[in-house]
Amino acid sequence: MRAKMAFMDRHPEPWQPRVPLWVYDVVAVAVVLLVGGFFVWHGFRPGVIPVPNAPRGPVQGGGGPPGAFGGMSAGRYVWLHLPVLLSAAAVGVRRWWPYVAYGVTLACLIAVVLFGGPVAGPALALVIAQFGLANRRSRNTALVSGIVAAVVIVILSFAATHWGSPDLSLVVAAATVAIAAALGDSTRSRREYVVLLARRAFHAEQTREAEARRRVADERLRIARDLHDTVAHEISVISLNAGVASSALESSPERAQKALATIRSASRGALKEIGELLHYLRSDGEAATAPPRPILESLPELVTQMREGGLNVGLDIRGDVATVGPSASVVVYRIVQEGLTNAQKHGSGNSATVQVSITPAMPRDSAPSHVPFGIPGGTVRIFVTNPVDGVRRDVPGHGLGLVGIRERVAALGGHVTAGRVGNQWVVDAVVPTVDVR
Repeated sequence: MRAKMAFMDRHPEPWQPRVPLWVYDVVAVAVVLLVGGFFVWHGFRPGVIPVPNAPRGPVQGGGGPPGAFGGMSAGRYVWLHLPVLLSAAAVGVRRWWPYVAYGVTLACLIAVVLFGGPVAGPALALVIAQFGLANRRSRNTALVSGIVAAVVIVILSFAATHWGSPDLSLVVAAATVAIAAALGDSTRSRREYVVLLARRAFHAEQTREAEARRRVADERLRIARDLHDTVAHEISVISLNAGVASSALESSPERAQKALATIRSASRGALKEIGELLHYLRSDGEAATAPPRPILESLPELVTQMREGGLNVGLDIRGDVATVGPSASVVVYRIVQEGLTNAQKHGSGNSATVQVSITPAMPRDSAPSHVPFGIPGGTVRIFVTNPVDGVRRDVPGHGLGLVGIRERVAALGGHVTAGRVGNQWVVDAVVPTVDVR
């Protein structure tokens, strides 16, 4: 695509991939020379402006004294070829110097009309130069140059007939020059339109590729977060209950048996979620159905599971859960899950407290000008605490859970802080009930 755009910028005509540019230049120069030379050879001229000491009788043949070249002298025959040669040379350089080509050809046409030469060659050259100028310069330039050339030629058409009726050949030449200006401008506009379409297509293709990469990256990050939340939570439950079962195997078989049952349930839950995630990854992109994600309403089940694993959890939910949007509901669940998992892994008192406060959106006429955390509408505040004084469990961790929490909250436009406050580890997050980004 880039090579194609660069080619179109270098070559104005869209048909250039098939024929080199110099071929058109050679053909244009040859046509001007042939047409101009033909009419000079036959001594044709549309009219003449009287000059001092010039004969005023009727013109026969090429006018002027008889000679060896169709009724004109050899010197006059050579001089009449000069405008044709200059016009042909100007046509040959019109791609590089369009203004020069336009000016030279117009001057040659004026000269041959004033001095009684054939106008066919210079007029044809002016048409070609006018088209090239309009094709390579702005619309205003095409308009002004076309009007100037047409007006000058019309004036010459009257002058060539001694200000009587206009010379029809020059009137036709003026009309042809005007048409060449319009065609040149049309060709330029078409070329610019094609180049613009090519650039837009290239930009759209690049944008689609960037958007596809971004979506893939976002999806990979989401899957990584869900996988971490699932595995970290379930493995934490399994590890805690494995320790309970190991210590109570001889002294309290019933307690050990209950811990083993919890381990079995947690492992089944982890395998189920991982299996659903893998099935989603292996499915076709269009037909794939994302695995179900936990929501805010599932918090009591999560707390019950943590209590069965030996963590004493206090849950307090205030507000209407139905007002929380789907994205915020998942984020709230994951924040609480990560907070309780960290409390179970790193806490020291086998206890944690979860507070979820849902504040509904205020009416616009009663909403204050300043909203805490810069979040408009309703908010959900999640407050998870657990003691960390005394002996703290030494369980390895990489801190990815807190990173995932911050990413999830930031994606919704919320705010989160996590750290030690006295003898408590506190996770304090505020998210909007709807996605504001």
